[in-house]
Amino acid sequence: MTVDVRPFATLRRHLPGGETALRIRLGDGATVRDAVRRAGIPEESPRIVMVNGRLATLDAALADGDAVSLFPAVGGG
Repeated sequence: MTVDVRPFATLRRHLPGGETALRIRLGDGATVRDAVRRAGIPEESPRIVMVNGRLATLDAALADGDAVSLFPAVGGG
């Protein structure tokens, strides 16, 4: 299967050449955690995970064509 991984904010530094998304191939039964690893992003970095615009966890199963959005911890004041 093929999925798009879209890291946001500081997580984009893990992508090559200023890309905004990474299309990766995974085996059947893959999870968000597998996609995060394949993208080279440390597992502890994403604090908010979404699959196709819906809140998910690292253990969520993926399907062909899914879009995985990853957000770091955010601060403000």
